[in-house]
Amino acid sequence: MSNPHFINLVPIGLTRGATLQGAYILIFRETLGMRCMAALVSPEEYRMVSRAMQGELSEMAMLMRQTLDTFGIRLHSVVLHNNTPHGEYRAELLLQQGADLRHIRQSVGVGTVLALAFKAHLQVSATYFDQMTHGTAAAGDMVQVRVPISAMDERLLKEALDQAVASDDFEMASTLRDELHRREASSHTSTTTAL
Repeated sequence: MSNPHFINLVPIGLTRGATLQGAYILIFRETLGMRCMAALVSPEEYRMVSRAMQGELSEMAMLMRQTLDTFGIRLHSVVLHNNTPHGEYRAELLLQQGADLRHIRQSVGVGTVLALAFKAHLQVSATYFDQMTHGTAAAGDMVQVRVPISAMDERLLKEALDQAVASDDFEMASTLRDELHRREASSHTSTTTAL
């Protein structure tokens, strides 16, 4: 399946942030090239993806396989997106049953585990991949990747803010503070609306 609007990816590794120790990072490489992109995952997903990359099927993946097989459903592909209100990555599972195609949103870690378990295509839009890999640097076995501020959770934003202040990077500190305030205001608005 070759679509010029999408880049096929392969997960190549997991790492922890060199600067931000609270960052758990999943690294993807395009299958027909050397460019890499990163996605933040939770510590739990980090462990789950690590086992899947070693060929171990998690209990969740085995249950999903049994369920899909029971109903004659096939995991067609997993597409990574970054279009949520806070900018975090999400995985869209494209499930096919006969001629019907269904979409289910899931976390990137779970989507990656299922793509590996089902040997399904793991993809991202070419436009977004180009944006994320612009300026990616590689030196020997080391790859430096960018992760958007909008993809960081609150805990990681606070850690980055502390480091920016400690290193006198006031422009970055201001950007991080503004993002935290925007999220607090958004959270307050949605809480107020829900009441």
